[in-house]
This record gives sequence, structure tokens and C-alpha cells, in this order.
Amino acid sequence: MKKIYLSLTIFVTMFIVGCSVVTTTNFEKISNSNYTAANKLIEKSGLKKDDMVIITTIANLNDLDESSDLGRALSEQISNVFVNHGIKVKELKFSNSVFIKRKNGEFILSRDVKKLAKDINVNYIVVGTYSIINHNVYVNLKIIDPNCDVIKASVDYIVPVYRTF
Repeated sequence: MKKIYLSLTIFVTMFIVGCSVVTTTNFEKISNSNYTAANKLIEKSGLKKDDMVIITTIANLNDLDESSDLGRALSEQISNVFVNHGIKVKELKFSNSVFIKRKNGEFILSRDVKKLAKDINVNYIVVGTYSIINHNVYVNLKIIDPNCDVIKASVDYIVPVYRTF
């Protein structure tokens, strides 16, 4: 009986460790791709250190009012890259001007973009979507000038996500 219990304990432990390694590896792949894409987005846009941006939660492409842990993590990483480049990032979590859906993130309704940009004095808005299809995460990021609804720069990228269990 002790051998069976020990074998079962070892199996469960290996399974849990194996799953967490896969999850960590996938998240690292997505993070590295996200950091690279955010750097490219900044480079393409020509943003200056005096520019003020807001970064919305990366939304699920299938339902733009929804996100997930993945979408919120991507947005936080993008924010870090912008801040590390010296670009001013307005923190939306402390604003009453943005639609914040509990457990989903910060979203901007298109009809409010110009008003919001004027109210909180931002030059650009970073928006994005993600979609998970088969074993890939597709991400699209854009910098939009809210005064004229023109896309200043955009990048998209695909990250393969593998499950080995």
C-alpha cells in the first residue's frame, strides 16, 4: 500500500511540475514576443518622451468587451516597455473616464475616445486584440491618434503555444 501511495504521489508531483513548466514556458514565449512587438511599435510610431499615452486592456478579438488574464498581462507588459522608453503612460486604473469592467480590464468605447483624450490630455491611445486559434496566440497592437482616429503605427505577431501533457 505504501508503494502505491508513494508512486501516486510521485506521479501527481511530476504531473503538476510538468504542467507548470509548460505554462511558464508558454508565458515566457508570449512575454518575449510581446516585449519585442512593443519595442517595434514604439520604434515605428516615433513617439517622443513628452507624449502622453494610455494603454487599454488587450481585448479578445471575438468579443471586444471581454479580456482575460492573458489580455491584462499583455497590457501590463506593454505599459512597462513604454515607461522604460521614457514615454509617459497615464494609469487608467485611477481614472473615472474609462469603462472598467470588473475582472476584464480597461476599455475605451469608441464614441468616447475624443472626449477622453481631451479630458485627460493624452496624445495617443494604445489598443490591441488577441485571439487564440489552434495552438497559436495572435496579437495585434495599434497606436491611435484619438483626435483624428488615425492609426499611427501597428504591429502584429503570432506566438505558438504548445501543450505537451
